Amino acid sequence: MTKNEILKIIDKEIMSKDENIDVDKLEEYLQLFESTVNILKIFKRKDEFNFIKNVYNEISKINSSFIYAETKDIINTMVEQNWCHSIYKYYRDKEDLLNILEIGQDSKSQWLLFGIYNNGLDEKTLSNIKNEKFKKILIKEFHNLDLQEDYGTYLYYWYIDTERCNDKDYAKEIADNMLKLDNILNSL
Repeated sequence: MTKNEILKIIDKEIMSKDENIDVDKLEEYLQLFESTVNILKIFKRKDEFNFIKNVYNEISKINSSFIYAETKDIINTMVEQNWCHSIYKYYRDKEDLLNILEIGQDSKSQWLLFGIYNNGLDEKTLSNIKNEKFKKILIKEFHNLDLQEDYGTYLYYWYIDTERCNDKDYAKEIADNMLKLDNILNSL
């Protein structure tokens, strides 16, 4: 069912002369409409999905330990849960620290970024990462990028320039940065 068909049904239901509007049916159509709109918003980000695949292709030439979430899985996760991990690598034996490139959205915003993700780090490891010495290392290594801190479960992160998502050289640059971050995180 298309967005316009859903809107016509909603309009017909609201404008009906019948005073007994089927509120449950109307609610069902409204939910269907909202999920259609959300899916359309996701598909408008096609260039960003292709960018992620290009970054992964560059990374996998050098390092096979990164995991790539297929586009279908990314879209399903974004629709159902309002977030998604796109390319990531776990560190240490636990899955508590990630180097991640993520496309995501929630009810307030959408984002494309890469960085260090805290998935339940112990206090010792957290203190090894969240300090001025480690932050200075990141600033030195990624001097051409604008380091950000503390966004949800991100300890440190950098936004991706969505205007450059079609630039193959930019995809290589981000892949190189993720590999550089990989070396830093491996040394913890």
